[in-house]
Amino acid sequence: MNPHPEPRRRPGRPPRGGSPEAAAADRQRRREEYARLRASLDLSPAELAALLGLSVNTIRRLPGWSDPALAPTDKALATMRRELARRTRERLEETRIRREIERDLLEAECRLHMLECGALYGEDEQNEQEAA
Repeated sequence: MNPHPEPRRRPGRPPRGGSPEAAAADRQRRREEYARLRASLDLSPAELAALLGLSVNTIRRLPGWSDPALAPTDKALATMRRELARRTRERLEETRIRREIERDLLEAECRLHMLECGALYGEDEQNEQEAA
């Protein structure tokens, strides 16, 4: 049995006895990541509050640049990363479907053009030209 087990702690919080500098650096890292994720997600404060399960007022205070003790939690950042990944997958799937539809439309337009050319010039005339 380990005589010095790791102390229990809440996610996103530095362990007790850690240096204040390390805690400040961790808060700064979380604030910067929050700002980057929030810009990428492009959600309103109400939508982001619903996603993270926080109040709109808390969302408006985050990332907490002016409050030395306030910073987003690692759990909130993980939720935002999952949402960003989900949206990216959806966009990729939509792009794939859109390309497939465009390819089918181009193929249909080509077939229609071929039919119209056949009706205008007549298949008999085309056969005569090919034979000559």
